Amino acid sequence: MKTIAEVARDKYDLTASTFLDILSVTAARYQEVLNAIDREVERAVEAAIATKTPIEQVVKEIDSIIGQLVGS
Repeated sequence: MKTIAEVARDKYDLTASTFLDILSVTAARYQEVLNAIDREVERAVEAAIATKTPIEQVVKEIDSIIGQLVGS
């Protein structure tokens, strides 16, 4: 298994520090996306409860949308 420094150098022609900076920014962005999804799921569940929509229906719809987003 290669080290981060080796991957950065061999595959991307970057220093390990630059590569880690890129990974850090990317991880932070993915966390923002996950937090946004979490908020939207919470809103959808609250709306389902308020309208007496079966939660199972909401879960299926959310799963379908997320599947489309990630290409499943």
